[in-house]
Amino acid sequence: MAALDRHGIRRQRAKCRSRGLSAGRLAPRVMTLDTSGIVALIDVKDENHGNCLRAMREDGGPYIVPAGILSEIAWILEARFAAEVEQAFLDDLRDGAYTLHWNQDDIQRIQVLIRKYGDLPLGFADAAVAACAERHNGRVLTTDFRHFSVLSRGEKGITALPEPAWDR
Repeated sequence: MAALDRHGIRRQRAKCRSRGLSAGRLAPRVMTLDTSGIVALIDVKDENHGNCLRAMREDGGPYIVPAGILSEIAWILEARFAAEVEQAFLDDLRDGAYTLHWNQDDIQRIQVLIRKYGDLPLGFADAAVAACAERHNGRVLTTDFRHFSVLSRGEKGITALPEPAWDR
């Protein structure tokens, strides 16, 4: 079982609250979290853990989690780790470390992205992250460079963080 890095992530919670996120307002500088980025943050043995944690600390938040990826996150955390890891993530979500995002208008954009990038194939979860990121300044914490490097080139304003090793 992988270790949970709650200490590095918890420090960000106070910053999120100080920027008005827990009051329901999104700051102008927001980072959208993809499932792969969340898993890398949680799993200290993940090869991308350090880079994702560094990107998150450098960014400073606030952080949003698209509602469209919650099932994917829960499934992966249950399958790869343990129930307490899933509960810890949900505790952080409940306590305001991240803001849950859903906008009804995103459905149309998700459909457009799935059609446009059907050859990847781009699924619902990644399209939901992209639609959310487009709405909130474009920065995405991800290790899914297969999909998000294509989206970064093809869609205005989407930036995948941390930069993949081959781009440094």
